[in-house]
Amino acid sequence: YGMAARVGDTICVMDSAGLTCSRADGSAFRVSNEHLTLRRADGTQTVATSTAAFATPTGNVVCYVDGRTGVVCVVINPTYSPPPRPADCHFDWPARAVLTDHGSFVCASDSMADQASLEGAGPSAIQSWWDASQPTAQVPSGLQAVVAKYGTTFVAGAYTCLVSQKNVSCKNSKTGGGLEVSREAYRFG
Repeated sequence: YGMAARVGDTICVMDSAGLTCSRADGSAFRVSNEHLTLRRADGTQTVATSTAAFATPTGNVVCYVDGRTGVVCVVINPTYSPPPRPADCHFDWPARAVLTDHGSFVCASDSMADQASLEGAGPSAIQSWWDASQPTAQVPSGLQAVVAKYGTTFVAGAYTCLVSQKNVSCKNSKTGGGLEVSREAYRFG
C-alpha cells in the first residue's frame, strides 16, 4: 500500500480502502469495494454506489439513495406549503419525500435517518468515501451523511440524484418518475 505508479500524466496510489488515480488537471477516480467515484476537472463528481447518505452543503436537504429500494429525502425546516395531510396520516406530514416508481410525500412516524441506518447505510459506508477530507454531517440516530458538493451526482441502480444549488433532483431511469426538493419548493413526477 502507498506505492504510486505513473502512466503519462496520471498517478495512481493503492491504499487499504482502494485505488485512487488522479491527473494534474484535477480529474480523478476512486475505486473501492463499495463505490466508484469520478471527479471531473471542474470539481463535479459522479458516485456510482449501491447506497449513499448525503446532505446538501446548506444542510437543508438530507437524502438516502438505495439502488434496490429507492430514494428518501428529508427537507429541514421547509418554507413551502405541503399538500393537505391525508385523513389516514396520524404521524408526521410530510415526513419525507420518496421516490420508488414515482415521487411523493409519505406519512411516517420515524425519521429518515433512523430508516436509513436500519437499512445498512451506517458510518462504515461513509468511512470508505474516496475523499477523506469530504466533510460529513451528523443526522439523527448517528448516521453520517456525506456533505455533497454542488454538482455531485449519485447513481445507485435505476436511481440518479443530482445535488445543485437550486435543489436535489432524483430520477428513476426505469419509470421516468422523479422528485425535486429544496427548502423552498418541491415537485414530483
